Amino acid sequence: MSAAVGSQRAVLAGLLLTTTIASAGSATAAPVVVPTAQASRACVAARGRLPNWSVKAPAGCTTEWRRLGELGERSLFVGRYAWPNPTRRAAPRPVATLVLYEVAAGSASATALWARRLDGIDEYFDGVSLARVNHRPVVRVSTCLEGTGGCADTLYLWKPGRLVEADGNLRADVERQLPAGYELRAAPAADADLARLHGGAWLKDDPQCCPSAALECRLQLDGDRLGARDCTVAPAPAPAPGR
Repeated sequence: MSAAVGSQRAVLAGLLLTTTIASAGSATAAPVVVPTAQASRACVAARGRLPNWSVKAPAGCTTEWRRLGELGERSLFVGRYAWPNPTRRAAPRPVATLVLYEVAAGSASATALWARRLDGIDEYFDGVSLARVNHRPVVRVSTCLEGTGGCADTLYLWKPGRLVEADGNLRADVERQLPAGYELRAAPAADADLARLHGGAWLKDDPQCCPSAALECRLQLDGDRLGARDCTVAPAPAPAPGR
C-alpha cells in the first residue's frame, strides 16, 4: 500500500456529526419506528428530525435500500435518500441522507438506529459497509471532503437495538507502539474487512509526502472498543518518480 497520506481513508474517532438515535451512553431521542415498506421506498422529508416523512419529499429524490448483514434474528439495512441541492444547482453531488435501520425477522417495521445528512458541497458519503471483528458486527460509515481527497471512517459496533461508536482512540494506541523517533502525522487507514490498519510513520526530518516507514497494526475488539495491536514498522517503499 502506498504511504502517501493525502488520499488515505483515516479512522478518526468523533469526526462525524451524526444523529445516533439509539446508542448507549449518550443523550438521544426515542428510536424512530416506521413501516419497512415506507423506509425502503419513500423519500424522507428535507426538514425536521432524521428521518421523517411529515411533508412531501424534495423534487427529484431517489431512494436506495440495501441489507448490510444479520445479527441473530435481526437484519441491518441502509437507506439512502438523495436529491439535487436546492441552493447550489451546479453542485457536483446531491444532498444525501443515510439511515441505518434494524428489522427483526418477521416484522413489518424498521427501527432507525442512526441517521446523518450531508449537502454534497463540502462533504459527501463514500459508502457504508459491515464487517466482523472478533466475530462481532462492526459498521463502517465513510465520508470524504469534496476537492481535497481526504476521507475518513467512523466505526460502530452493532448490538441488538443500538449502534455503539467503537473507534475508541486508535491513533493513541498506534502512537504508544511506535519505535523511538517515529511519529504519526496522519491517522492510519483500515482495510476493507477491518482486520488491519495501514499507514506511515515519520521521522522528524521526513517530508510530509514521504514517511520513512510503513506501518501495520492488527485491529481487535476489546469489549466494545476497537484497539490497535501488534503494530510493526518497516522501510517504506520508494516514492514514485516525480514525487
